[in-house]
Amino acid sequence: LLIIACEMPSSGDNVLVYIDPPVLDDSQENIRRVKQNKILTFLSDNPVPIFGLGLTVFALGNGLRHMLLRDSKTQQKMMRLRVGAQGFTVLALTAGVMYSAFTQSNK
Repeated sequence: LLIIACEMPSSGDNVLVYIDPPVLDDSQENIRRVKQNKILTFLSDNPVPIFGLGLTVFALGNGLRHMLLRDSKTQQKMMRLRVGAQGFTVLALTAGVMYSAFTQSNK
């Protein structure tokens, strides 16, 4: 429930407006669940991109930390690791999508 207080331009009176959130019908709720299930199924079938994402986040965080510590040598290594991890993640996602398409076409 959203409550908005506004002033009427003509009279200057304050008015409260109540707005109910939209209600999802069964079909919209089912579509949302199906999309979530597809993503979770893809990630459980292909966990390699999760490793790449974790490595990317680690390298970025560690690189930023070393930047603040003024350790440019380690910071540069971490930024290079981040770029490599991002490339690995993209390749893993692409390979996973291609593998899923290949296995579904053979069914």
